[in-house]
Amino acid sequence: MRTSNSPSQKKAVNLTINAALLEDAKALGINVSRTLEEALIEKTRIAAAQRWQAENREAIDWHNALTERMGGTLQELLDGDEHAV
Repeated sequence: MRTSNSPSQKKAVNLTINAALLEDAKALGINVSRTLEEALIEKTRIAAAQRWQAENREAIDWHNALTERMGGTLQELLDGDEHAV
């Protein structure tokens, strides 16, 4: 995922935002651009993780069912952990 803060990768955009909220943020010295970037980084991280989970749901379910049937993780079984079986 691209989260670089390099100025050469910045892009000017037009946004619509609640005027009173913007005034309050400026009065409090909040960097609106940076705050938006931080929020977008977090939102995109969460959305990407959710997408990955949805795309891999079948494999995750298969792995979880196998782990439950075998009584341990694959690594524990490979390591010979007597508590895994």
